[in-house]
Amino acid sequence: MSPAMQANFPVANLHRFFLIDPTLRDAAGHNLDYSRIVTAEARAAGFDCRVFAHAAATIGSTELGCAVEPWFSRGHKDLGISGAFANQLRRSIGPRAVSLARRVKRSLTRIQDPPTAEQELARADPFAEEVSDLLMRFAPVTGDRLFFPNALWNEAVRIVQTIQAAGIESVTETQILLRFDPPQLHGAAALLSRVGQAKGVKWLADTEELAQAYGALLQSHVSRVRVPFEGDAIRKAATTRPKPDPVTVLAIGESRREKGFHLLPQIIERMLAIDPDIEYRVQLSQNVPGGEPGISEAMSRLQRLEGRNLKLLPAKISSATFTEILGEAHVLLLPYDALSYSRRSSGLLLHGLAAGMVIAMPKGAAALARCLAYNGRALQAVLCDGSIDGYVSAVIDAAHRVRFGAMPSLERLPEEELPAPWTDPI
Repeated sequence: MSPAMQANFPVANLHRFFLIDPTLRDAAGHNLDYSRIVTAEARAAGFDCRVFAHAAATIGSTELGCAVEPWFSRGHKDLGISGAFANQLRRSIGPRAVSLARRVKRSLTRIQDPPTAEQELARADPFAEEVSDLLMRFAPVTGDRLFFPNALWNEAVRIVQTIQAAGIESVTETQILLRFDPPQLHGAAALLSRVGQAKGVKWLADTEELAQAYGALLQSHVSRVRVPFEGDAIRKAATTRPKPDPVTVLAIGESRREKGFHLLPQIIERMLAIDPDIEYRVQLSQNVPGGEPGISEAMSRLQRLEGRNLKLLPAKISSATFTEILGEAHVLLLPYDALSYSRRSSGLLLHGLAAGMVIAMPKGAAALARCLAYNGRALQAVLCDGSIDGYVSAVIDAAHRVRFGAMPSLERLPEEELPAPWTDPI
């Protein structure tokens, strides 16, 4: 905040902005950048910001520019198998599934005997208790804003119930961003509809698909909002991108099955044999407790390939380094599971579009296809059927485009003009 703004908004009189994200831990990654950008924008709008992160968080005011409270004992990844991963396992069962089934016996049991909506809601009780403690200690008052950027559906229900139990729904504004797939469990719609019209709550989503799906379940309006990212910094870095000699293909982000990480060794091995002049950069970032099936094996295969036109990137990458990497690469490989991204957003896709990279991605991911169309960048992507052969062909096509000077423009994306309600005046 500038000195002039500080003079106009003495700290004692500022409305407080509480960003509450139990998944926020490390001084790197998308969650950190998300929180840093949102709190910077909220501070510029006149709020006194405070971030409530995981109890094991290693970040502080140096990284976020505001006070950080290590608070929550566990985040989403500590809760076990997700619905998206369950879908992955269902589709992965095949002739060689015996060893996989043995390794994930508990997960398979959950798939065969899915929990009820009430059981899933109860899993959010520890989170709700910690939110309740937070509210008691920091006592939100009139004009304060609570922002939850990563709520699962069961957490969202418990957030509203906790705020109502604290009796603060009439004095504070609570913004709940729903970024994950809506529940398919019987009874979940009834639970969501009971809190949909709650006083003082604004429901948000970062894709039109999620906004519509949750709007129907909540029986309330869900506003589509911007995905925060630093487009200007990315475009600036991309202006000095090296010539495509060689073409550089980038696969970056969390090493997860829904992001197609387990496919990368096969894709790269095939490509090294077909076109040895392409270079690859792949991030190794396994952050799910215990790991997902096939991820450790994929990492080992990639480590054996390192040095053969493959550079491996560490799990923790600073924001500045991340931006620099985007500015240097030519092709962004997103071998995502199409079903998992039928409604959800991809911050990486937006980063790649802003950086003027050619994108290799599946054609069945509806929300990602809509993102391309909304931003006028449909021609910036090479779409494939999601198979190994498909991705190999997509990378070959993308590299061909780059070599013949077909790099996309670096114009500002329409996505960057979407609302950012965390900056709205009280």
